[in-house]
Amino acid sequence: MDKRGGVGIIVLVLIVIVVLGIGGYFVFFGEKCAEDELFNPYRDVCVGKNVLCNLGGDCTLLEGQSALFPGESFAFRLVLAKEESEGDSATISINGATVDLSNYAESSFAFGNYIIFFESADGDADKIMGASFEVTKI
Repeated sequence: MDKRGGVGIIVLVLIVIVVLGIGGYFVFFGEKCAEDELFNPYRDVCVGKNVLCNLGGDCTLLEGQSALFPGESFAFRLVLAKEESEGDSATISINGATVDLSNYAESSFAFGNYIIFFESADGDADKIMGASFEVTKI
């Protein structure tokens, strides 16, 4: 083997090591977020698990995020969201109780002095899903 062939093999090995190192970083560390955060695959960023929402306005959550309302003693967490042809659905958790909302055109749920209107689910089923809500106070 001549010098050029040996140098070519060394360069090729170095390129493979660099590519595997960079790819491995993104596979193992790219989606790592702090304990109080979730990875948003649609924007490639870490986002907080708690989202501040306003009463009477749209509130969009990713699965695993909680909706908090400033000045209110009310919060809920989006457990699961599904976007399906027969109607979107979502599962939320309020104070440990699980509530299933389906057929979003008709879904609303009263809890204490609040009404939760499930508006829609969205996302890529291969990734984390999300859902939109509107909460009003009675």
